[in-house]
Amino acid sequence: MGDRTITSKDSESVSGKSAQAMNIMAAKLVADTVKSTLGPRGMDKMLVDSAGNVVVTNDGATILREMDIEHPTAKMIVETAKTQEAEVGDGTTSVVVFAGELLKNAEELLEKGVHPTVIVSGYKKAAHTAISYLRKQATPAASLRDVLEPVLIGKGAEDAKEHLLSLLDTIGSRLRKEKVHDRSFVAVEKKVGGSVQDTRLVSGVVIDREIVHPDMPRSLTKAKVLLINAPLEVTALQHDTKISVSDPKQFEAFIALEERLVQDLVKRIVASGATAVFCQKGIDESVQHLLAKHGVLALRRMKKSDMRRLAKTTGAKIVSSVSSFAAEDLGAASSIAEECIEQDEYVVLVKGTGPISTLLVRGASSHVVDEVARALDDTLGVLFTLLENDAVVPGAGAIEMELAKQVDVFAASLRGKEQLAVHAFAKSLTVIPHVLAENAGLDAIEIVASLKAMHQEGVTTAGVNVLSGIVERDAFVVELVKVKQQFISAATEVATMILRIDDIILAKKVTLGTSEPVLD
Repeated sequence: MGDRTITSKDSESVSGKSAQAMNIMAAKLVADTVKSTLGPRGMDKMLVDSAGNVVVTNDGATILREMDIEHPTAKMIVETAKTQEAEVGDGTTSVVVFAGELLKNAEELLEKGVHPTVIVSGYKKAAHTAISYLRKQATPAASLRDVLEPVLIGKGAEDAKEHLLSLLDTIGSRLRKEKVHDRSFVAVEKKVGGSVQDTRLVSGVVIDREIVHPDMPRSLTKAKVLLINAPLEVTALQHDTKISVSDPKQFEAFIALEERLVQDLVKRIVASGATAVFCQKGIDESVQHLLAKHGVLALRRMKKSDMRRLAKTTGAKIVSSVSSFAAEDLGAASSIAEECIEQDEYVVLVKGTGPISTLLVRGASSHVVDEVARALDDTLGVLFTLLENDAVVPGAGAIEMELAKQVDVFAASLRGKEQLAVHAFAKSLTVIPHVLAENAGLDAIEIVASLKAMHQEGVTTAGVNVLSGIVERDAFVVELVKVKQQFISAATEVATMILRIDDIILAKKVTLGTSEPVLD
């Protein structure tokens, strides 16, 4: 019959227990990489790319995004963390650690002869039980601060925590009043200099650009705004275009034509009533000069995200050509002003009519500014989740320990090997309080044992106070139900998907190694 292989001779296949072991090892390595960053006492990671750029952070999503991960299973775990961040803004490290623990405990069951489909079935039932109980335990949040404070702690923002929380509280109150749930209505802009205490909230859009011409006005009130995503310049000739000039007058005519085209372009802008132009492309120097002569303020090379936010706050339409817009496409800004932040460092502040606002983050170095900006970005994600659904549960490992107890009770109602999988799921939930205690330098085994005893006694709110190093009967922090629900469902989904894989077929030039999967 000849060769029975159906794949390329350069491909490689890993099957059965070897494939499962390799996949589980990859997931555990990813979890081990980020778990030391979990909690308010978590450590930071220094990430250095091939160009020598340095990122110092304990944000799980950022760490995973910056790592050069090659293993396909590890990439699945990273995608789960990205989804967690996109959906609820928090819990990225927790979801990776929990998924890794689910697979670690599943590996023990596989070694005992439990079939992967039995483990998958048990995990899914356990997750359903945990989420159902989670929803029953939900209560309304007493205040925004109770939910937002834990997100800021441990991310380089502790010294300015009160100041930042007051800014976030202002944002939350404003968004509730306006009934706005769109995340794009609040942006985070960074500018190195000063201290974190100098971070401020600006009503409107902050643009990290300078006004293009020195003779243009540096501020405007009641401005008419034109947003354009096309270059404001005469169409450039192709590089290989040749122009034959036999008479100097022909060259003069060519220059005169170009000048008329520029003048016509500027006249159309001025005739529309526009006093401020924000261009996503370039603006020719001759156009800049003429706009300045007419008292029109202009910015170029605008970011697409800034253009969208300007459209929301001013009501302007983003037009694609100067020749195809009308006066009704213009927007209105109550004020536009260029502001000097540091020596030779400027931003432009645009205040419109909508509830758009910007957090202008300051700090002594780019590393500090970046980390505080990441903390605020995560906190804003939680804030918007909170505005949609303010249901909360006790934090500090309390809800995970209580869910573990409830899942164990459910396991007792099952028969056969599936019961072992449900117990393994319950055991995996306790990894969160265990890692929180471990990262705080506490005796994790003793803390988890004490926490478990309290929950067995019916103290459902008992959690780990990593600041004082004790287990408290009433957890002093709360966390969003939606964050916890997403964390449980996402980790379960990726873990069960990995467990169902029994064959890895590698195309040529792709290797996973024989001992440990390559992560970087």
